[in-house]
Amino acid sequence: MHLAQCYDNALLVIESNTLETEYTEADGGQYILNVIGRQYGHLYSRSRDRKGHRKFGFHTNRQTKRQAIYALIAAVREGQYVERCHAAIDEMCTYELTRQGGFEAMPGHHDDILMTRAIALQVLHELPMPHPTLTTDDRQSILKSY
Repeated sequence: MHLAQCYDNALLVIESNTLETEYTEADGGQYILNVIGRQYGHLYSRSRDRKGHRKFGFHTNRQTKRQAIYALIAAVREGQYVERCHAAIDEMCTYELTRQGGFEAMPGHHDDILMTRAIALQVLHELPMPHPTLTTDDRQSILKSY
């Protein structure tokens, strides 16, 4: 939370699988998200439930993982994303499509860093493009240049 604040109040994306599957209301999974949401308002939510409540966090399942991995592959292939972290590159080199059609790290390897990149790119893809707001000074500067 504090790290996101250091990055100009960056969008904080929490992978919510554990909070949604291993915690019950009594265990506090939703409580954890509520506390973070009260202290830091720029928290990613993917949708709303039937009652209209926001569903916080990125839920990784077979479908969302596949979408995120294919988005990462396309971004790297098309030069839209360049990875500079050696540990992330190592994970990318040991990640594979299995015979069952899923993606996973080869035995003895990890995919945590790779998945942070894939999820981030997927979330960026889902978000609307920002429309910069021009100030009066900006408009005047533009008009003077023509």
